[in-house]
Amino acid sequence: MKRNFNYHIMAPSDLPTYTDLAMSTVTQRQSVPYTGTLNQLQYYLNQLSADVETRSGSLLWVFGGAVSVTLEPRYVVIEWVANPVNDMYADAVLAVVLKADTEAPKTVAPVKVDKSHFNECLMELLGEMFGSSCVDRLIRGERLKLVVDKKDVWIDLRSLDVQCEDDEGLQQMVSTAVTKLHWAITPVKL
Repeated sequence: MKRNFNYHIMAPSDLPTYTDLAMSTVTQRQSVPYTGTLNQLQYYLNQLSADVETRSGSLLWVFGGAVSVTLEPRYVVIEWVANPVNDMYADAVLAVVLKADTEAPKTVAPVKVDKSHFNECLMELLGEMFGSSCVDRLIRGERLKLVVDKKDVWIDLRSLDVQCEDDEGLQQMVSTAVTKLHWAITPVKL
């Protein structure tokens, strides 16, 4: 904020206290022609995000309520509070709505991560990072063992927790790799 040739840094909530300025929010709304069904739209939105919730039969909340999608008789209304992140999500939702309208109807099935596929990808990733001889290919009770420089690293495949008592840096490296792989394979969820 610049006042009388002086600059002041303040939180947006302090604007009414120290200035005559007021904060406002801009809600954007976009209507898109759509001839498909609610199930078809929900199927494609589930491909984009795991945070799709159906409310009152025709209203879908995407990305934890940041973007709402309402199905009307001949069009879809996308509504969101304008900010850079929500604008990005709204653009993605718009692309999905356009795709859902042009594609043939699909059966509705929520996107789930295949555990065995994730486990295979994780073993391959860890083999690339540390060498295939470091990865124990036998999964013991939802836990995977990795041995790097004679240090045991245990990965809980259910909770994605990584334990390594001897080396905190190694534990953090493996934890980051596991988390990023899981993010890459699963739909977006906030």
